[in-house]
Amino acid sequence: MRLSPLNQIFERPGPIVTAYLEPGAVDANSETSVDLRWRAVAEQLLADGADEQTVEAAGKAVTEQPPGRTAVEGIVVVAASGEVLFTDSLHGPVGGDHVSWAPLPHLAAYVRANADTRRYGVVVVDSSGADFVVRGAPAGGHGEGGHGDGHTEVRGEQRPLNKVRGGALSNRRMQNAVEETADRNAKLVADNIVRLVESAKLSSVLLVGAVEARSRVVHHLPHWVQELVRTSDRAGSGDVDAEAESALDDAVAEIERLIQDDLVERLRSRMSAGTGAEGAADVLQALRQGAVDTLLLAEEDPDNGNAPEGSRRRIAIGAGAAELASDASELRRLFTAGGSADSEVSVSEEALDEALIRAGAASDAVAEVVSAEAGLRDGVGALLRFAPSEQA
Repeated sequence: MRLSPLNQIFERPGPIVTAYLEPGAVDANSETSVDLRWRAVAEQLLADGADEQTVEAAGKAVTEQPPGRTAVEGIVVVAASGEVLFTDSLHGPVGGDHVSWAPLPHLAAYVRANADTRRYGVVVVDSSGADFVVRGAPAGGHGEGGHGDGHTEVRGEQRPLNKVRGGALSNRRMQNAVEETADRNAKLVADNIVRLVESAKLSSVLLVGAVEARSRVVHHLPHWVQELVRTSDRAGSGDVDAEAESALDDAVAEIERLIQDDLVERLRSRMSAGTGAEGAADVLQALRQGAVDTLLLAEEDPDNGNAPEGSRRRIAIGAGAAELASDASELRRLFTAGGSADSEVSVSEEALDEALIRAGAASDAVAEVVSAEAGLRDGVGALLRFAPSEQA
């Protein structure tokens, strides 16, 4: 996710309301449930000191969503001074319904849920054709809402597709005919993959199915599309039924894991050259100098449900997005003329990940989420545009 579109929200003076309603599922009572959930978080905001005008504006943004949408997709709303500044649906869980009334908008949960803006194609292929499923972010980007899933089916020639045994001439002719039919069908599937990559702007394609069917399709793909293709044996049928849908969810998770692994590998390889940073101190230094190209945030630990370390750790921030440091004395030393730790400078405290996102938005950084299993120090890392100087 490119963070710069969020910068205008961070530039608004606080205090600011940030409200999240967790994605869920539609049932007969979903709309009533959303209303009750909003009332609960609205009461919390008022108890925390938020003004009624701003809470009412945020509530209106929730209740005016199309029927059923908030129940399924969830929502984040940012508001201040009686005005809604930002809304969007959520592509993943955000740790339940929660709100904040704070000097800064709290968008770390939103960034973690929506950071992956890629769209994936999963193609379940057999000798007769394929089913195509598009998964991932909506095509519209920030604030557009809606999920990007879609399903289409392509079927080629259905006969002959079954080989016969034996070495008789007629049998060999039938076997050749089967091979030719399967090859034409593979070409049809490959042509549709190319069109889908171009029209849906896919970042990756996973081919699922029997090895022979996959190999035929890959053979007919142009090289630039072959570079986007990964393969899997997770499902062998071209029929996307309920069981196959589960396999496709696993397949998309596999793509995401491979991408995350690649990000962590790039970070480790670049650290020796000074263009990779890991841990709060090094990432803060890079952000102060505008050196961060890609900000890496650890996801919530799925094994124990702990909030990411970046959400638990507090740091010192100043009025400007790049004014951030491990503690107040360091902030004063870095951003006060004369460099005295006792000098007067505006200092407040904020969660590490919230401060990093504000600084990343101001410097046109991209945010990516990596697995908690990657073991990033302090839960944060960064791929850098250049090696930062040691002093800042």
